[in-house]
Amino acid sequence: MEWLESLVLGLVQGITEFLPVSSDGHLSITQQAFARLTGRTHSGAENLFFDVMLHLGTLAAIVIYYRAVVRTGVRGLLGSGEVPPAYRRGAVIRTGLLAGVATLPLVPDALFLKDFIEETLLSTTAAGVGFLITAAVLGVTARLGGGDK
Repeated sequence: MEWLESLVLGLVQGITEFLPVSSDGHLSITQQAFARLTGRTHSGAENLFFDVMLHLGTLAAIVIYYRAVVRTGVRGLLGSGEVPPAYRRGAVIRTGLLAGVATLPLVPDALFLKDFIEETLLSTTAAGVGFLITAAVLGVTARLGGGDK
């Protein structure tokens, strides 16, 4: 992968990750655009690996940005009484367990759907369908009445 392609994909990831759009879909479309422009295609496995690395980079940036919050959470987890109640051991453990439960659906994906995911990353049709589904969900939620949260 060329440095320009890596830079553009990193920018696409950084811009779209925190917007209510599919960052994965935009990465897929951008990778396919580069493949058409340069005539060099990457396998689904290569695209998947690079996407995962981009997401890990995003996670690292978030952890660095919120390092004071992370530090406070670690202090609370270790039993410090000098942290706000939301950062005490019980709350931190509960948050960690909830994050673990939310991550459980990745296990069958990684075990049984890896080949399908790799193929999907090479498909403009899959990205288009994903964009339409996202648009429909955003349209429906925009019309629903807002709650207190």
